[in-house]
Amino acid sequence: MQRTLAADKRIASLRSRLCPLTVVTTIAWLICTMAGCSGDDALKPLVAEQVPTRTLAPYNSLADATDWPAFLGPTGDGKSSQTGILLDWPADGPPIRWHVELGSGYGGATVSGGRLFIFDRTGDEARLRCLDSVTGRQHWQFTYVSDYRDLYNYDNGPRCCPLVDGDRVYLFGAEGMLHCVCTTDGEPLWVNDTMERFGVVQNFFGVGSTPVVEGDLLIVQIGGSPPEGKQAPPRQLGLVTGNGSGIVAFDKRTGEVRYQITDELASYASPCLATIDGRRWCFVFARGGLVGFDPVNGRVEYRHAPRKGKVLRQSHDPFSLRGGHRA
Repeated sequence: MQRTLAADKRIASLRSRLCPLTVVTTIAWLICTMAGCSGDDALKPLVAEQVPTRTLAPYNSLADATDWPAFLGPTGDGKSSQTGILLDWPADGPPIRWHVELGSGYGGATVSGGRLFIFDRTGDEARLRCLDSVTGRQHWQFTYVSDYRDLYNYDNGPRCCPLVDGDRVYLFGAEGMLHCVCTTDGEPLWVNDTMERFGVVQNFFGVGSTPVVEGDLLIVQIGGSPPEGKQAPPRQLGLVTGNGSGIVAFDKRTGEVRYQITDELASYASPCLATIDGRRWCFVFARGGLVGFDPVNGRVEYRHAPRKGKVLRQSHDPFSLRGGHRA
């Protein structure tokens, strides 16, 4: 099954109207452009046939490119400082510099240091590939066995983007496996089975909240439950309660737990980091509402439940608004 590279399963009706291969190849081109493709017509895709290219206005050089190492980019708000991207597309679409076949999943690609990282699934293996962002040639791949099966018959691939931080890349699979892998060669550095360790009851569509890095911490929305939570019938998540592991901060180098907070269950929104009036905050729009806390020590300062008693499937990230104090 070809992948659509969308982050939220709730917009499946929109994705069903798009040709998956068209989405994949177009986004591959866009990422290549943002990473500073030179427009070299000699570049070849990793498929059997050469993709013809056309001569257009020159793109920014790779030296001027901006990395996109995390979900929603380096600033966490989906905004890029990149300029000079082609806005007026030819009638038959933008030129494809390269393209590769993808497995199942919904997480987007990330780019760092001229390398593109893409997380998908083929068969019973979740797979991270590291590609040259200009040529599409593969540097390495890392795989692990995934037994995730979606309760609503969506595909079984990852929902989260790879998160790149220096010489490490972090993966959070749909089944709850949290991996740290070396960006140089794909060697695994540590792993944490969060579903087993924290007693997570499978969410509506599995794990779908991409972690964030703050200093030496990896902040992850976990949402574990006490042992009796496992007795709840499938999809009856209103019967599931938390066990204090709603949000967990791991040492990004070792994978050791540094703190865990709240009884919130996990949603599909990623944590949002912000500095407000000189103070550092992390906001998480969890399944039961919005939580604001100090990302360094985990002290919870704020919680707002918009619909008390309701089981929510949050998929919108909170944003702090500059010039105001809203999230």
